[in-house]
Parts: sequence; structure tokens; C-alpha cells
Amino acid sequence: MRRLIFLEHFELEPLKCKATFKGVSGETNTEEIEIAQEDKPSLPFLNNNCLNETGLNNLERIVHFMNKEKHIEYSPVLINSIALLLIYLPVEEAY
Repeated sequence: MRRLIFLEHFELEPLKCKATFKGVSGETNTEEIEIAQEDKPSLPFLNNNCLNETGLNNLERIVHFMNKEKHIEYSPVLINSIALLLIYLPVEEAY
């Protein structure tokens, strides 16, 4: 239910989300993603860590993409917001 509420509230269309995420991840080589996920640089900024290893990797990917595409270098609130969204939404929709 929460996923549907997020989708409705933010007016997200799952197919558009997947296409956008696929485009951004296609422009990024795998070495960049591995480096972004390696040290988990976002981990110290998480207030509550409710994510498993896959969730943390997805968090790092999204933060890397946000830095690369939107030039957001520092935003602790954004990191916690993404982590919260990853609990309820797939990675494409969280991005």
C-alpha cells in the first residue's frame, strides 16, 4: 500500500522511472558504480540503517547518480530520504 501512496503522491509512473534510471545507469560504467559502492560513503550520514546489503548498494548507486547528474555533492537529508524510499520502492522509483 505504501508504494502505491508514494507513486500517487509524487505522481510517478513506473515505466518512466525505469526508463530514466536505465538511461542514467547506462551512461555510467561499472567501475564508477563499484567505486561508489565500495566504501559506503553515505553510511555515516544515515540516522537509522534499516537497509540490507543490497539496499545499501542501491543507496550508494542513487547517491552517485544524483551527484553525477544533478551535481548534488552534499545533502544528508537527501541520503536519509533515499534510504526511506528504498524500503518501500524499487531502486528505479526511488531515484
